[in-house]
Amino acid sequence: MGFTDFRDLYNSVKWQNDMVRTESAKMRDQYSTDNQRVVYLNSDIQWWSSLDSVLWWIYHLLFLAVGYYIFYGRDRGYSARTKILILCSFLIYPMVILTLEKWVYELFSFMYALIMGKPYSNNTDQIPPFSILNALP
Repeated sequence: MGFTDFRDLYNSVKWQNDMVRTESAKMRDQYSTDNQRVVYLNSDIQWWSSLDSVLWWIYHLLFLAVGYYIFYGRDRGYSARTKILILCSFLIYPMVILTLEKWVYELFSFMYALIMGKPYSNNTDQIPPFSILNALP
């Protein structure tokens, strides 16, 4: 057998695999409800994403309003350093609260699994976005 015979054999096997994959996808699509599930999940994810965007805009507007009030509103006797610390703490609040929520959720998940006698699966790869954990090495 020459080199071209192996190439022909490889190409024919590759073509057969492509055909089997295509026919298998056609059969799966014919008897599957995955398309409807994808449509439902996309609409659900889009709704939550738009709600998240609205809440982030509200948070940023609130941050600007509080910042303006602290620096230009009635003087309450705060020093400039205190005002900056208040604004910085207000700015990092989402990162801190998301991290704390994740830790509390993981603690309750572990406790539930321990009490119910179920195996505990630790999802350590799922760090929340804008988390303090992102800043750690």
